[in-house]
Amino acid sequence: MRAQRLAGWTWPQIAEDLNQREVPTSQGARRWTAAVARALVQHWQQADEGVRLPSDLGDPPDLGRPVWRQPTLSDADRATIRQLYIDGTALEEIKATFGVSKNLIYSLVGSSERRRPAQRPNKPDPRALAPLELGRLRQLSALAAKVRGQTSPDHPAREHSRQFAELLAALIDEGFTARSLADKIGCSRAKIELALGRHGHRPLPPSLTPRSKS
Repeated sequence: MRAQRLAGWTWPQIAEDLNQREVPTSQGARRWTAAVARALVQHWQQADEGVRLPSDLGDPPDLGRPVWRQPTLSDADRATIRQLYIDGTALEEIKATFGVSKNLIYSLVGSSERRRPAQRPNKPDPRALAPLELGRLRQLSALAAKVRGQTSPDHPAREHSRQFAELLAALIDEGFTARSLADKIGCSRAKIELALGRHGHRPLPPSLTPRSKS
């Protein structure tokens, strides 16, 4: 196995060659897996380094499209996989060591102990909005919503939209975020971004850029 590895064979090729020659596994399992072959070779390398190995083994077998099989795990292996995951070991490392799938790891761990992606903490607001200030923002938000593409330039809603954008821009300069303001006003963040971009306070995102009429 070590000579095959030095000759450029992959771990799946080594394991499949052992299976084809019906070589018994070290732990009595039904089949050799890439992970077991790798673990044994690494163990032997540490035990007796410097042993001369044959250099000409020929080309590795053409296995075609690899067929992956779920290995048979003992109760001790299952407990070890579960503990490694809980301790923070990377999924790819566990998969490579034991030759198991991500779904099997999740089934051994259970939904209550699965790691969830880290969420970025919300940026704190620089201050609390006064009731009158928040009320004005909500009023202007409702009035600005009346602006449409065909709304005339001298329509009062245009002025309300401009005032709404200026208030938003001033608050963002203080340290508020678009998400925070949207939550307080009771609208979407896209509406905040659109109001700011419409009046030149920040570039409009591509998804909010008005489409030109053909």
